[in-house]
Amino acid sequence: MVYGPNVGQIQLLELAPAMAAWRLVCRVGSAFDVAIDIYTTDGPNECFVLCTAPADALTNPVWHTILDQWLEAIDAFFLRRLELEKGRMKAKPADLPVLAALLGAMLHSLALRARAGWSPKQLRSLAAAAVRQVISARRIS
Repeated sequence: MVYGPNVGQIQLLELAPAMAAWRLVCRVGSAFDVAIDIYTTDGPNECFVLCTAPADALTNPVWHTILDQWLEAIDAFFLRRLELEKGRMKAKPADLPVLAALLGAMLHSLALRARAGWSPKQLRSLAAAAVRQVISARRIS
């Protein structure tokens, strides 16, 4: 596997079509399904940006930048979807960035758990629970 500065962008492009479904649950759930497939096809695979880059980010400014940009991009990815659904959610608009970050954190967790050998079924169950929690989230502040 080849790693480079565009690895995060490639993964975002792979997730983007899954976000085209019409409901938040479907869109976010589909995005997680795509990520789970990436992480588990042909055995447990890792997400380089979420599993490997953090170890080098403290000592390598290039990887620090890549990691920072990836985290910002994934949060923005989920935030765009949440903003489209804000009228249907219980959370107030000011809470949406935090909820988007929680969905991003779920991607991190899925990557790590896939690496630890969790099955796709287990990963999908965890992702579905996270999506349900975000959708039903009450106002945070």
